Amino acid sequence: MKTLANRSLVCVLGITASSLFPGCGPGINLLTCSLDDSFKTVDTFQLVDGSTASPHSMAIDSKGRVFVGGRALNGTNKAVVRFSDDGGDTWTTGPEWANGLASPSVNAIAVDSDDVIYALVSIDASEQVKIASSTDHGQNWTISAGYQYSGGNDTIGQAMVWSDGALYVAASMSDGTHAHWGVLKSTDSGASWEVLDDFGTVTTSAYIPYSIAKRGDRILVVGMVLNVDDFSGWLVRTSANDGSTWTTAQSSNGTASSLATGHAAFIDPFDRLFAGGSVELSSIRKASLRWSDNGSDWTTTNTELFDDSFNQVQTILSDLQGQLLAVGSAVDRTDDDDQYWVRRSTDQGESWESLASFKVVGTAQAGYGGAALAPDGSLYLAGGNNSDTSFHWYVYKLGCK
Repeated sequence: MKTLANRSLVCVLGITASSLFPGCGPGINLLTCSLDDSFKTVDTFQLVDGSTASPHSMAIDSKGRVFVGGRALNGTNKAVVRFSDDGGDTWTTGPEWANGLASPSVNAIAVDSDDVIYALVSIDASEQVKIASSTDHGQNWTISAGYQYSGGNDTIGQAMVWSDGALYVAASMSDGTHAHWGVLKSTDSGASWEVLDDFGTVTTSAYIPYSIAKRGDRILVVGMVLNVDDFSGWLVRTSANDGSTWTTAQSSNGTASSLATGHAAFIDPFDRLFAGGSVELSSIRKASLRWSDNGSDWTTTNTELFDDSFNQVQTILSDLQGQLLAVGSAVDRTDDDDQYWVRRSTDQGESWESLASFKVVGTAQAGYGGAALAPDGSLYLAGGNNSDTSFHWYVYKLGCK
Protein backbone atom coordinates (compact mmCIF):
# COMPACT_ATOMS: atom_id res chain seq x y z
CA MET A 1 0.00 0.00 0.00
CA LYS A 2 1.18 3.51 -0.79
CA THR A 3 1.53 5.63 2.31
CA LEU A 4 -0.13 9.03 2.37
CA ALA A 5 1.47 10.16 5.63
CA ASN A 6 3.43 12.97 3.98
CA ARG A 7 0.37 14.26 2.17
CA SER A 8 -1.67 14.31 5.35
CA LEU A 9 1.05 16.27 7.14
CA VAL A 10 1.42 18.95 4.48
CA CYS A 11 -2.34 19.27 4.08
CA VAL A 12 -2.82 19.88 7.79
CA LEU A 13 0.03 22.40 7.85
CA GLY A 14 -1.40 24.10 4.75
CA ILE A 15 1.94 24.48 2.97
CA THR A 16 1.34 22.86 -0.39
CA ALA A 17 -0.35 23.58 -3.71
CA SER A 18 -2.97 21.38 -5.31
CA SER A 19 -0.68 20.71 -8.29
CA LEU A 20 1.50 18.66 -5.95
CA PHE A 21 -1.14 17.26 -3.62
CA PRO A 22 -4.59 17.74 -5.20
CA GLY A 23 -6.30 16.06 -2.26
CA CYS A 24 -5.52 19.19 -0.25
CA GLY A 25 -8.12 21.18 -2.19
CA PRO A 26 -7.88 23.85 -4.90
CA GLY A 27 -5.12 26.46 -4.93
CA ILE A 28 -2.77 27.07 -2.05
CA ASN A 29 -4.38 25.46 0.97
CA LEU A 30 -3.98 27.63 4.04
CA LEU A 31 -7.08 26.22 5.75
CA THR A 32 -8.12 23.15 7.61
CA CYS A 33 -11.72 22.14 8.06
CA SER A 34 -13.38 19.72 10.42
CA LEU A 35 -16.74 19.04 8.78
CA ASP A 36 -19.87 19.46 10.83
CA ASP A 37 -22.18 16.49 11.35
CA SER A 38 -25.37 18.31 10.37
CA PHE A 39 -26.47 19.52 6.93
CA LYS A 40 -28.36 22.76 6.37
CA THR A 41 -30.55 23.55 3.37
CA VAL A 42 -29.18 26.46 1.29
CA ASP A 43 -31.42 26.28 -1.80
CA THR A 44 -34.96 25.15 -2.66
CA PHE A 45 -35.90 25.76 -6.28
CA GLN A 46 -38.60 25.39 -8.93
CA LEU A 47 -38.80 27.48 -12.10
CA VAL A 48 -42.56 27.65 -11.60
CA ASP A 49 -44.23 26.96 -8.25
CA GLY A 50 -45.73 23.50 -8.23
CA SER A 51 -43.63 22.31 -11.21
CA THR A 52 -40.96 19.62 -11.13
CA ALA A 53 -37.27 20.53 -10.74
CA SER A 54 -34.37 18.12 -10.15
CA PRO A 55 -30.59 18.73 -9.97
CA HIS A 56 -28.24 16.30 -11.71
CA SER A 57 -24.74 17.78 -11.36
CA MET A 58 -22.56 20.11 -9.30
CA ALA A 59 -19.15 21.84 -9.38
CA ILE A 60 -17.38 24.57 -7.38
CA ASP A 61 -14.71 26.93 -8.75
CA SER A 62 -11.54 28.16 -7.05
CA LYS A 63 -13.34 31.18 -5.56
CA GLY A 64 -16.03 29.04 -3.97
CA ARG A 65 -18.78 29.78 -6.50
CA VAL A 66 -21.24 26.88 -6.49
CA PHE A 67 -22.79 25.70 -9.77
CA VAL A 68 -25.68 23.20 -9.91
CA GLY A 69 -27.17 21.86 -13.13
CA GLY A 70 -30.24 19.82 -13.89
CA ARG A 71 -33.77 19.98 -15.27
CA ALA A 72 -36.77 22.17 -14.39
CA LEU A 73 -40.28 22.43 -15.77
CA ASN A 74 -41.56 25.75 -17.12
CA GLY A 75 -44.42 24.75 -19.41
CA THR A 76 -41.97 22.27 -20.93
CA ASN A 77 -38.80 20.81 -19.44
CA LYS A 78 -35.67 22.96 -19.62
CA ALA A 79 -31.99 22.34 -18.91
CA VAL A 80 -30.94 24.82 -16.21
CA VAL A 81 -27.84 25.95 -14.28
CA ARG A 82 -28.12 27.78 -10.95
CA PHE A 83 -25.14 29.37 -9.22
CA SER A 84 -24.25 31.10 -5.97
CA ASP A 85 -21.38 33.52 -5.32
CA ASP A 86 -21.83 33.65 -1.54
CA GLY A 87 -21.77 30.10 -0.22
CA GLY A 88 -25.43 29.41 -0.95
CA ASP A 89 -26.99 32.47 0.70
CA THR A 90 -28.34 33.76 -2.63
CA TRP A 91 -28.78 32.05 -6.02
CA THR A 92 -29.06 33.10 -9.68
CA THR A 93 -30.78 31.03 -12.36
CA GLY A 94 -29.01 30.97 -15.71
CA PRO A 95 -30.55 30.48 -19.17
CA GLU A 96 -33.16 27.83 -19.89
CA TRP A 97 -32.03 25.45 -22.66
CA ALA A 98 -34.25 23.19 -24.77
CA ASN A 99 -34.07 22.13 -28.40
CA GLY A 100 -36.72 19.48 -28.93
CA LEU A 101 -35.70 16.87 -26.35
CA ALA A 102 -38.58 15.93 -24.05
CA SER A 103 -36.34 15.72 -20.98
CA PRO A 104 -33.38 18.08 -21.45
CA SER A 105 -30.83 18.30 -18.67
CA VAL A 106 -27.42 19.49 -17.55
CA ASN A 107 -25.79 16.11 -16.92
CA ALA A 108 -22.38 17.31 -15.66
CA ILE A 109 -20.45 20.47 -14.79
CA ALA A 110 -16.68 20.98 -14.83
CA VAL A 111 -14.37 23.91 -14.04
CA ASP A 112 -10.95 24.54 -15.57
CA SER A 113 -7.87 26.17 -14.04
CA ASP A 114 -9.04 29.63 -15.17
CA ASP A 115 -12.51 29.13 -13.63
CA VAL A 116 -14.18 28.72 -17.01
CA ILE A 117 -17.40 26.75 -16.43
CA TYR A 118 -18.40 23.86 -18.72
CA ALA A 119 -21.90 22.34 -18.67
CA LEU A 120 -22.54 19.02 -20.41
CA VAL A 121 -26.02 19.64 -21.83
CA SER A 122 -28.50 17.17 -23.27
CA ILE A 123 -31.07 19.30 -25.11
CA ASP A 124 -31.58 18.07 -28.69
CA ALA A 125 -34.33 15.81 -30.00
CA SER A 126 -31.58 13.75 -31.62
CA GLU A 127 -29.35 13.38 -28.58
CA GLN A 128 -25.75 14.49 -28.87
CA VAL A 129 -22.88 15.65 -26.69
CA LYS A 130 -22.86 19.44 -26.41
CA ILE A 131 -20.91 21.79 -24.16
CA ALA A 132 -22.21 25.11 -22.84
CA SER A 133 -19.28 27.21 -21.57
CA SER A 134 -19.11 30.43 -19.58
CA THR A 135 -16.06 32.65 -19.07
CA ASP A 136 -17.85 35.10 -16.77
CA HIS A 137 -18.92 32.79 -13.93
CA GLY A 138 -22.29 31.83 -15.36
CA GLN A 139 -23.57 35.20 -16.60
CA ASN A 140 -23.28 34.34 -20.32
CA TRP A 141 -22.96 31.00 -22.10
CA THR A 142 -21.82 29.71 -25.50
CA ILE A 143 -22.99 26.30 -26.76
CA SER A 144 -20.68 24.18 -28.91
CA ALA A 145 -21.52 22.12 -31.95
CA GLY A 146 -22.73 18.65 -31.03
CA TYR A 147 -21.10 15.24 -31.36
CA GLN A 148 -22.95 12.08 -32.37
CA TYR A 149 -21.72 8.53 -32.78
CA SER A 150 -21.39 7.10 -36.29
CA GLY A 151 -24.68 6.96 -38.16
CA GLY A 152 -26.11 9.96 -36.32
CA ASN A 153 -27.51 7.87 -33.47
CA ASP A 154 -28.18 9.08 -29.93
CA THR A 155 -25.07 9.92 -27.93
CA ILE A 156 -25.72 10.79 -24.28
CA GLY A 157 -22.99 12.42 -22.23
CA GLN A 158 -23.19 11.02 -18.69
CA ALA A 159 -20.18 12.52 -16.88
CA MET A 160 -17.36 14.99 -17.50
CA VAL A 161 -14.05 16.13 -16.04
CA TRP A 162 -11.58 18.85 -17.05
CA SER A 163 -7.89 17.96 -16.83
CA ASP A 164 -4.64 19.25 -18.35
CA GLY A 165 -6.29 21.56 -20.87
CA ALA A 166 -8.96 19.14 -22.10
CA LEU A 167 -12.51 18.01 -21.39
CA TYR A 168 -13.09 14.28 -20.98
CA VAL A 169 -16.66 12.99 -21.32
CA ALA A 170 -18.01 9.53 -20.52
CA ALA A 171 -20.91 8.83 -22.91
CA SER A 172 -23.41 6.18 -23.84
CA MET A 173 -23.22 5.93 -27.66
CA SER A 174 -25.86 4.10 -29.69
CA ASP A 175 -25.06 2.36 -32.97
CA GLY A 176 -28.76 1.93 -33.67
CA THR A 177 -28.85 -1.53 -32.08
CA HIS A 178 -27.28 -1.20 -28.64
CA ALA A 179 -25.43 1.34 -26.49
CA HIS A 180 -21.62 1.43 -26.54
CA TRP A 181 -19.42 2.64 -23.67
CA GLY A 182 -17.58 5.74 -24.87
CA VAL A 183 -14.92 8.17 -23.69
CA LEU A 184 -14.47 11.43 -25.64
CA LYS A 185 -11.80 14.13 -25.43
CA SER A 186 -11.98 17.77 -26.55
CA THR A 187 -9.21 20.36 -26.41
CA ASP A 188 -11.38 23.17 -27.87
CA SER A 189 -14.32 23.47 -25.46
CA GLY A 190 -16.39 20.91 -27.33
CA ALA A 191 -15.98 22.22 -30.88
CA SER A 192 -14.41 18.90 -31.89
CA TRP A 193 -14.02 15.49 -30.24
CA GLU A 194 -11.62 12.56 -30.27
CA VAL A 195 -13.00 9.12 -29.39
CA LEU A 196 -10.63 7.57 -26.84
CA ASP A 197 -12.69 4.48 -25.98
CA ASP A 198 -15.47 2.67 -27.84
CA PHE A 199 -16.36 -0.46 -25.92
CA GLY A 200 -19.34 -2.81 -26.06
CA THR A 201 -18.85 -6.32 -27.31
CA VAL A 202 -22.25 -7.91 -26.55
CA THR A 203 -24.98 -6.61 -28.87
CA THR A 204 -27.74 -7.63 -26.46
CA SER A 205 -26.37 -5.42 -23.67
CA ALA A 206 -26.27 -1.68 -22.97
CA TYR A 207 -22.96 -0.24 -21.74
CA ILE A 208 -23.45 2.90 -19.63
CA PRO A 209 -20.55 4.84 -18.03
CA TYR A 210 -21.73 6.98 -15.10
CA SER A 211 -18.55 8.59 -13.76
CA ILE A 212 -15.09 9.58 -14.98
CA ALA A 213 -11.92 10.65 -13.15
CA LYS A 214 -8.52 11.69 -14.48
CA ARG A 215 -5.14 12.44 -12.92
CA GLY A 216 -2.00 12.74 -15.02
CA ASP A 217 -2.24 10.16 -17.80
CA ARG A 218 -4.51 7.88 -15.76
CA ILE A 219 -8.23 7.76 -16.61
CA LEU A 220 -10.82 5.81 -14.60
CA VAL A 221 -14.38 5.25 -15.84
CA VAL A 222 -17.06 3.52 -13.75
CA GLY A 223 -20.54 2.37 -14.80
CA MET A 224 -22.68 -0.64 -15.60
CA VAL A 225 -23.66 -3.21 -18.20
CA LEU A 226 -27.40 -3.78 -18.53
CA ASN A 227 -28.08 -7.23 -19.93
CA VAL A 228 -30.97 -8.46 -22.02
CA ASP A 229 -32.54 -10.36 -19.10
CA ASP A 230 -32.65 -7.14 -17.03
CA PHE A 231 -29.82 -7.76 -14.60
CA SER A 232 -26.85 -5.43 -14.47
CA GLY A 233 -23.20 -5.64 -13.55
CA TRP A 234 -20.36 -3.32 -12.60
CA LEU A 235 -18.01 -2.17 -15.33
CA VAL A 236 -14.73 -0.36 -14.59
CA ARG A 237 -12.29 0.57 -17.34
CA THR A 238 -8.91 2.24 -16.94
CA SER A 239 -6.23 3.76 -19.12
CA ALA A 240 -2.67 4.55 -18.00
CA ASN A 241 -1.72 6.51 -21.14
CA ASP A 242 -4.36 9.23 -21.61
CA GLY A 243 -6.78 6.92 -23.39
CA SER A 244 -4.46 5.36 -25.98
CA THR A 245 -5.14 1.86 -24.62
CA TRP A 246 -7.73 0.53 -22.14
CA THR A 247 -8.13 -2.32 -19.68
CA THR A 248 -11.36 -3.70 -18.22
CA ALA A 249 -10.47 -3.68 -14.54
CA GLN A 250 -13.81 -4.83 -13.11
CA SER A 251 -16.73 -6.59 -14.78
CA SER A 252 -19.13 -8.32 -12.42
CA ASN A 253 -22.62 -8.45 -10.96
CA GLY A 254 -23.99 -9.53 -7.59
CA THR A 255 -25.90 -12.72 -8.38
CA ALA A 256 -27.75 -13.91 -11.46
CA SER A 257 -30.83 -11.79 -12.20
CA SER A 258 -29.71 -9.21 -9.63
CA LEU A 259 -28.65 -5.60 -9.97
CA ALA A 260 -25.18 -4.11 -9.50
CA THR A 261 -24.18 -0.63 -10.61
CA GLY A 262 -20.99 1.43 -10.50
CA HIS A 263 -21.60 5.16 -10.02
CA ALA A 264 -18.49 6.91 -8.63
CA ALA A 265 -14.87 7.28 -9.80
CA PHE A 266 -11.94 8.92 -7.99
CA ILE A 267 -8.13 8.87 -8.31
CA ASP A 268 -6.06 10.04 -5.37
CA PRO A 269 -2.72 11.94 -5.73
CA PHE A 270 -0.77 8.66 -5.57
CA ASP A 271 -2.75 7.03 -8.41
CA ARG A 272 -4.86 4.89 -6.13
CA LEU A 273 -8.16 4.13 -7.86
CA PHE A 274 -11.54 4.20 -6.12
CA ALA A 275 -14.90 3.08 -7.50
CA GLY A 276 -18.27 3.25 -5.76
CA GLY A 277 -21.78 2.04 -6.41
CA SER A 278 -24.08 -0.71 -5.24
CA VAL A 279 -24.45 -4.48 -5.43
CA GLU A 280 -27.37 -6.76 -4.68
CA LEU A 281 -26.44 -9.63 -2.39
CA SER A 282 -29.07 -12.01 -0.96
CA SER A 283 -31.81 -9.60 -2.07
CA ILE A 284 -30.18 -6.72 -0.14
CA ARG A 285 -28.89 -3.71 -2.11
CA LYS A 286 -25.62 -2.74 -0.42
CA ALA A 287 -23.33 0.24 -0.88
CA SER A 288 -20.12 -0.99 -2.52
CA LEU A 289 -16.64 0.59 -2.38
CA ARG A 290 -13.69 -0.79 -4.32
CA TRP A 291 -10.09 0.39 -4.52
CA SER A 292 -6.85 -0.59 -6.20
CA ASP A 293 -3.20 0.46 -6.18
CA ASN A 294 -2.56 -0.72 -9.72
CA GLY A 295 -5.89 -1.10 -11.51
CA SER A 296 -5.58 -4.89 -11.56
CA ASP A 297 -5.97 -6.05 -7.95
CA TRP A 298 -9.06 -4.66 -6.18
CA THR A 299 -10.33 -4.70 -2.61
CA THR A 300 -14.10 -4.53 -2.08
CA THR A 301 -16.27 -3.68 0.89
CA ASN A 302 -20.07 -4.03 0.68
CA THR A 303 -22.12 -2.45 3.46
CA GLU A 304 -25.81 -2.21 4.26
CA LEU A 305 -25.63 1.25 5.80
CA PHE A 306 -29.34 1.49 6.59
CA ASP A 307 -31.71 -1.44 7.12
CA ASP A 308 -34.17 -2.33 4.38
CA SER A 309 -32.85 0.36 2.05
CA PHE A 310 -31.37 0.59 -1.44
CA ASN A 311 -27.84 1.80 -0.45
CA GLN A 312 -25.55 3.31 -3.06
CA VAL A 313 -22.24 5.21 -3.21
CA GLN A 314 -22.77 8.18 -5.55
CA THR A 315 -19.62 10.33 -5.24
CA ILE A 316 -16.06 9.87 -3.91
CA LEU A 317 -13.77 12.84 -3.18
CA SER A 318 -11.18 14.02 -0.66
CA ASP A 319 -11.29 16.78 1.95
CA LEU A 320 -8.70 19.46 2.76
CA GLN A 321 -6.77 17.02 4.94
CA GLY A 322 -6.59 14.44 2.12
CA GLN A 323 -9.11 12.16 3.84
CA LEU A 324 -11.50 10.29 1.56
CA LEU A 325 -15.22 11.08 1.62
CA ALA A 326 -17.89 8.79 0.17
CA VAL A 327 -21.28 10.43 -0.42
CA GLY A 328 -24.35 8.34 -1.13
CA SER A 329 -28.04 7.73 -0.81
CA ALA A 330 -30.31 5.17 0.81
CA VAL A 331 -33.80 4.74 -0.64
CA ASP A 332 -36.05 3.23 2.02
CA ARG A 333 -38.22 0.39 0.73
CA THR A 334 -40.78 0.52 3.54
CA ASP A 335 -41.60 4.22 4.09
CA ASP A 336 -40.75 7.68 2.78
CA ASP A 337 -37.70 8.38 4.95
CA ASP A 338 -34.98 8.28 2.29
CA GLN A 339 -31.48 9.32 3.35
CA TYR A 340 -28.33 11.03 2.17
CA TRP A 341 -25.12 10.07 3.94
CA VAL A 342 -21.40 10.87 4.11
CA ARG A 343 -18.70 8.43 5.25
CA ARG A 344 -15.02 9.20 5.81
CA SER A 345 -11.81 7.19 5.61
CA THR A 346 -8.61 8.34 7.31
CA ASP A 347 -6.55 5.33 6.15
CA GLN A 348 -6.81 5.52 2.35
CA GLY A 349 -9.98 3.46 2.14
CA GLU A 350 -9.09 0.57 4.43
CA SER A 351 -11.87 1.48 6.89
CA TRP A 352 -14.78 3.93 6.89
CA GLU A 353 -16.69 5.82 9.57
CA SER A 354 -20.02 7.61 9.47
CA LEU A 355 -19.64 11.41 9.28
CA ALA A 356 -23.18 12.64 8.67
CA SER A 357 -26.58 11.56 7.40
CA PHE A 358 -30.05 13.00 7.27
CA LYS A 359 -33.52 11.86 6.28
CA VAL A 360 -35.49 13.52 3.52
CA VAL A 361 -39.16 13.15 4.35
CA GLY A 362 -41.58 13.26 1.45
CA THR A 363 -43.99 11.26 -0.65
CA ALA A 364 -41.50 10.24 -3.33
CA GLN A 365 -37.97 8.90 -3.47
CA ALA A 366 -35.17 11.44 -3.03
CA GLY A 367 -33.05 11.92 -6.14
CA TYR A 368 -29.28 12.44 -5.98
CA GLY A 369 -27.78 15.40 -7.85
CA GLY A 370 -24.07 15.47 -7.04
CA ALA A 371 -21.60 16.63 -4.39
CA ALA A 372 -18.54 18.91 -4.39
CA LEU A 373 -16.01 20.35 -1.95
CA ALA A 374 -15.50 24.13 -1.64
CA PRO A 375 -12.07 25.76 -1.17
CA ASP A 376 -12.85 26.40 2.52
CA GLY A 377 -13.56 22.67 3.03
CA SER A 378 -17.36 22.84 3.11
CA LEU A 379 -19.21 19.99 1.41
CA TYR A 380 -22.22 20.72 -0.82
CA LEU A 381 -24.77 18.12 -1.88
CA ALA A 382 -27.61 18.47 -4.41
CA GLY A 383 -30.76 16.38 -4.47
CA GLY A 384 -34.43 16.39 -5.33
CA ASN A 385 -37.45 15.47 -3.26
CA ASN A 386 -41.23 15.61 -3.39
CA SER A 387 -41.60 17.77 -0.28
CA ASP A 388 -45.24 18.75 -0.85
CA THR A 389 -47.14 17.98 -4.06
CA SER A 390 -44.30 18.42 -6.54
CA PHE A 391 -40.62 17.58 -6.94
CA HIS A 392 -38.21 20.27 -5.64
CA TRP A 393 -34.53 20.98 -6.38
CA TYR A 394 -32.51 21.19 -3.14
CA VAL A 395 -28.92 22.08 -2.26
CA TYR A 396 -27.52 21.18 1.17
CA LYS A 397 -24.31 22.29 2.88
CA LEU A 398 -22.11 20.56 5.42
CA GLY A 399 -19.99 23.37 6.82
CA CYS A 400 -16.87 23.53 8.96
CA LYS A 401 -17.19 23.43 12.73
